[in-house]
Amino acid sequence: MPSAEAADLDGEVCRWLAGRAVPLGGLGAGGDLSRLAPLRAALDGVRLVGLGEATHGSAEFFLLRLRLTEFLVKELGFTTLAVEASAAGARAVDDYVRAGRGDARRALAGLGFWTLDTAEMLAVVEWLREHNRTAERPVRFVGIDPQHPGAALRTLRAYLGEAADELVGPLDVLARSRWGRGEPLDAGLEDAARRLEEHLAAHLPSPGASHASGNSGASGSPGPFGASGPFGASGPFSVGAAVEAARIVRQAADLSSRPFRHADPELTLGAARDRHMAENAGLLLAEPGAKVVLWAHNGHISKGRHSGAARTGHGVAAMGRHLARAHGDAYYALGVLFGEGEFRALPMRRPGASRRGRTGPLAAVTRLFSRLTRLTTADESGKLGQAQPPEQAKGGERAERPARPERPQPAERPERPERPEGAQRAEEAQRAEQAEQAEQAEQAEQAEQAEQAEQAEQAEQAEQAEQAEQAEQAEQAGQAEGAAGQAGQAEGAAGQAEGAEGAAGQAEGAEGAAGQAEGAEGAAGQAGPSGWAGRGSGDDVGVPGSWGARVERFRVPFARTALCVEARLAAACPEDHVVDLRSGERPAAVAAWLGATGHVRAFGATAGRLTARFAFMPSVPGEDFDGLAFVRTSTASTPLPPLP
Repeated sequence: MPSAEAADLDGEVCRWLAGRAVPLGGLGAGGDLSRLAPLRAALDGVRLVGLGEATHGSAEFFLLRLRLTEFLVKELGFTTLAVEASAAGARAVDDYVRAGRGDARRALAGLGFWTLDTAEMLAVVEWLREHNRTAERPVRFVGIDPQHPGAALRTLRAYLGEAADELVGPLDVLARSRWGRGEPLDAGLEDAARRLEEHLAAHLPSPGASHASGNSGASGSPGPFGASGPFGASGPFSVGAAVEAARIVRQAADLSSRPFRHADPELTLGAARDRHMAENAGLLLAEPGAKVVLWAHNGHISKGRHSGAARTGHGVAAMGRHLARAHGDAYYALGVLFGEGEFRALPMRRPGASRRGRTGPLAAVTRLFSRLTRLTTADESGKLGQAQPPEQAKGGERAERPARPERPQPAERPERPERPEGAQRAEEAQRAEQAEQAEQAEQAEQAEQAEQAEQAEQAEQAEQAEQAEQAEQAEQAGQAEGAAGQAGQAEGAAGQAEGAEGAAGQAEGAEGAAGQAEGAEGAAGQAGPSGWAGRGSGDDVGVPGSWGARVERFRVPFARTALCVEARLAAACPEDHVVDLRSGERPAAVAAWLGATGHVRAFGATAGRLTARFAFMPSVPGEDFDGLAFVRTSTASTPLPPLP
């Protein structure tokens, strides 16, 4: 590691972070909660805590958030767990955790998200059920995402009886449609959904009348979803449940009729999705005494804009930004990051992408990088050396080759003159890297280069998707081993690049993957312009970039450059920990770092096979988050076996 960078990771910013770090003392429920007591002051007056995740497929993120949720529930009186999951489907999970009705495994599968159909999430559900057995006020489980509205449509049919065919019939297509499969649905669906809401308002008693009728839920106190909670599944339905079901259906109709991309980012599916999720999360606070823990991707709980574009004025507001505007300091956004390891995701793939003839600036850079990685490799010390020549093919057409007397024996190979030249070139490269690192140390220059990379990102998205498509087709043709070898070479070169990448390397090579994350990973369309826009969406296996694909494991190395927020957190505290960024004094160097563009790893439901290890997103730590949690090593989440 260059000396300038080593000093940067041992400077005032890291010392400030180290002084504020709160070690978690383990992951999961059942640990010593007194170790988290320092967080009380930071969360004083907070009623809505957003707990993020850098990927949807890391086991440790479920466990870390469960530990923090246990602290918030038992020590600070939080009453609701809201999750980036189907608002309609989550009612079955709520029935289980509060009343013990139904089957936990089937309820979890009913959420419709492979990202949540894991052993780790099942452990969360079982913990809630066990806690609620003796809790004075049982903790609710609520979804905030309009996706998969089938249960809401069934609830409305039960309310409306004979009128259902006319009012709900035109909306039944929403239960079968999946974002990213075909063109957006007809915009007239939203009009039909609004007519349904108007009918309910005109013909049904108010939610207050339903509350007064004695139709109470497990908590014993009515909330914004009616007295029985959202979408009652058995017994007499509450009026509030019908009203809320209609609202979720209207939101789903709105999203299904929007495009992923549009010249005006505010008209995209992604922009509307974050607005709707923020609305649904905020309504939970209407219940007297309610305090909400909100689980969603870092890109959603962030208080910034998608792609961190608050600095340029581009992009659309994330869910957390809407919540911060509405609730001020009562909302606290905690980003959750990791250093290295594995996670699960869908391999990025774009339907109909060309398998050949890739063109454009990114394709040219990719081909050049590929040639360079074939010429160089990284030894264990991290220094570049001459790559070993490929083994001579046996049985070739040139029969005279075996008889050549001048052919060197293997023992003579170390004496080849090319190696000293290679070593010399490596030393020159290392000196050049150190010089480049020093030149790029200025944070203003880092931010400028990051913004330039963001502007180029949109033009690169298609090429990123095509690159992943080509890799996938190569694997299917039986060339997986070759692709893996190339990826290994790329990783070695990336290790070198980390020392010298500066803002350009991280922003160009890593933010370039923002195109990957936004163009393909951006599931449910986070159709905002770029960057954060793809993160946290992509929860449906049928999203663009993942048609017909299966979930795979991806591994990423540790990034040791000071430009990465994770590198500073790792240098500050060797344990898994939480650090508050909101309160306390900020020395000048710390204030500058909190307000400058850094980079964080971020994946939604998809990742590129060859680009995942280089993928970062721009982020301004002090603007996007109130605090950060850090897990040094991530392991892949555990998928549950299919239901019979």
